Amino acid sequence: MKNLFVLIFFSVFLVSSVSFAQSSAKDTTKKKPSGIKRNITAIAVVLGNTPDGITGVIKFTKLKKGVRISGEIYGLTPGKHGFHIHEKGLCDRPDFSSAGPHFNPDGTKHGSMDSEHRHKGDFGNIVANDYGVAKFSFVDYSISFKGNNGIIGRSVVIHAKEDDLKTDPSGNSGSRIGCGIIQLNTYRKH
Repeated sequence: MKNLFVLIFFSVFLVSSVSFAQSSAKDTTKKKPSGIKRNITAIAVVLGNTPDGITGVIKFTKLKKGVRISGEIYGLTPGKHGFHIHEKGLCDRPDFSSAGPHFNPDGTKHGSMDSEHRHKGDFGNIVANDYGVAKFSFVDYSISFKGNNGIIGRSVVIHAKEDDLKTDPSGNSGSRIGCGIIQLNTYRKH
């Protein structure tokens, strides 16, 4: 009788343990791991066509509203340089003309980021310090990762001179000295 009682007790305990373990396993698979955030980004690795060895990385981060554009470019001459997204995702040397004109899906005139009408790819200027380094970060609300205003697969171009923010079609910003293709990059940030 005592053995029967132990056998029943052990069977109930075993069934309860298995049921609890299965329900716990089901619960944990439904929960997202804490501390993991999924960001959608794109990256453009910029290479130059001058003896100065222009290099850099530009990161595009999708936000709830807009896209953050941040980067560091090295090997520039000190001062302002026109900075634009161009229509095609091609960066053929020697002059990067393969990138085509500024990204302009609305067919508007060239302007600044503050202009009522501008090319979607008009970002004005980046400024290189005395060491030839330009660091920047800003948010643009006119571009996106998909659709008519999508930038994925296009190119970003750095120009030799300052963009005057008005002269059509390219702000009188001179030759193209750096170019990088914008490519989608998804990752998990811990």
